[in-house]
Amino acid sequence: MLEQTGAQAIGNIVPVAAQYGHGMVSYLKSKCDYVRILSKNFDKLKTEEKRLCDIEKDVINEKERNPTMEMTSQCSGWLTEVQKMKDKIQDLRNRYDNTSRRLCGFYPFRSLLKLGKDIVTMTGEIILLREEEKKITKMEPRPSVSVIKKHPMKINDMPSLDEHVERLIMCLKNDKLKTIGVFGLPGMGKTTVMEHLNDRVGELFEIVFYVTLPVPEMEIVEGIQKKIVEQLNLQMQGHLSSSIMADIIGLSEVDAKKLFREIMGDIIDQQLRTPSKKILEEMEEFYKAVELIYDSLTKDRQPCLLHWAIFPPDSELYQEYLIECWIGERLIAKNAKKLRPARDEGHEIVTEFESKYLVERCRKAGHFKMPQFLQQIYLKLAYNRENNSKFLVAKGEIEEQQWEDVKRVSLIRQMSFTLPDTPACSEISTLLLQKNPSLTNIPDLFFKYMHELCVLDLYDTRITSLPPSISSLINLRVLYLNNCVQLVELPSQFGKLKSLEIYFPTLVCFQTFIQNCMLRRRGETEE
Repeated sequence: MLEQTGAQAIGNIVPVAAQYGHGMVSYLKSKCDYVRILSKNFDKLKTEEKRLCDIEKDVINEKERNPTMEMTSQCSGWLTEVQKMKDKIQDLRNRYDNTSRRLCGFYPFRSLLKLGKDIVTMTGEIILLREEEKKITKMEPRPSVSVIKKHPMKINDMPSLDEHVERLIMCLKNDKLKTIGVFGLPGMGKTTVMEHLNDRVGELFEIVFYVTLPVPEMEIVEGIQKKIVEQLNLQMQGHLSSSIMADIIGLSEVDAKKLFREIMGDIIDQQLRTPSKKILEEMEEFYKAVELIYDSLTKDRQPCLLHWAIFPPDSELYQEYLIECWIGERLIAKNAKKLRPARDEGHEIVTEFESKYLVERCRKAGHFKMPQFLQQIYLKLAYNRENNSKFLVAKGEIEEQQWEDVKRVSLIRQMSFTLPDTPACSEISTLLLQKNPSLTNIPDLFFKYMHELCVLDLYDTRITSLPPSISSLINLRVLYLNNCVQLVELPSQFGKLKSLEIYFPTLVCFQTFIQNCMLRRRGETEE
């Protein structure tokens, strides 16, 4: 009986012990897995990190695409948590890299175990943070703003400018005045006066719009509409035509004409006249006056002024960038062996242009702009003075035949456009394509005939590669690739750019460029 009872007790204990032993084995196996598949878990961590960073980029881009919206506090908090998570991941990556270097020797199992567990835990936290993004409200409409303050320079010590502001305020109070014009040469203080006026008229009007107009007619309409949309926080989906935007912003075409007739009265029924002969003669005299100032410049400085005219109207340009373009085209310092003397000469030229009121100094240090009305004259001068040189300064889609025999091309800040496959422009010396997020691809044979190209600017585009025809640019001296975040590798043909003097690459491309230079130098030494 006793033996039977003992056997029964032992029979009850064995399954419990076996179950307990199985749990211990599973527990130990899970611990060992932290170490055994350490690299696999780390790869998974990197994959989840990339997914998180892609979502972060999408959130930031959404804000940039919707100027009438602002980020919610929820979204800002989420982005803050993402940044903290990226910092933690970097610390973990440093620990992992340090561990990988020491695995050939002895490394404490406990430390490996903790690292493996932290990697798995961090991966889970990344996934939770990524899922949290789906639950938050990211954007909300910005409240409309009655007046956007300009914070202009103080004019207390310039009574004449303050008098102009007061006079304009009196004019705005006069209901009989329909249009007020402010005229003057560059540097006279027109912009300062208008900015002070903008900041003070909030007491007279419910909403005030301050718009800086570009020259082309279509850009004027779009520029005004964009300011109205942003300030009133109107919701726009996608790219809309000017006529549709006009209906959304204000009155229909019929109601607008009716209101215009009520305001303007009988003048609307009068026949619109072309400018009189006297006005045309005065404009021609003005052109001759500007031409006279241009002729007073030395022959080596005139081309620099004409080169300035290819940039978009009222562009605030950094003088160092302009000087680099002049150096690239050999407009200055043709025989200089070092960049410093060339830059010094460029600074002297910019200073002379400013002293003769040909360009204006901007508030941002080292930046200048060319007045719009002068730019048109300089483009005409460039055509007449540089052997009928053809400049392509345009917006929107460009026909391939427009590229033929062109000297300089400026397609900066385009809404949308595509490059021709093989443009016939063997005389082109400058090609400006910067600030075009829509530019993602350059055709393989695009540079085939551009043997004389000296300056190429691809700053802030979304190109993913440079075409093989880049090797045709045997005279390229200045190249801008900075902020081309999608460009991570340079083609082998890049090494044929023997004339390159000024080069601003992406960080990854810079590392590749240095490595190639070292390899090429090593090969030359061995030979």
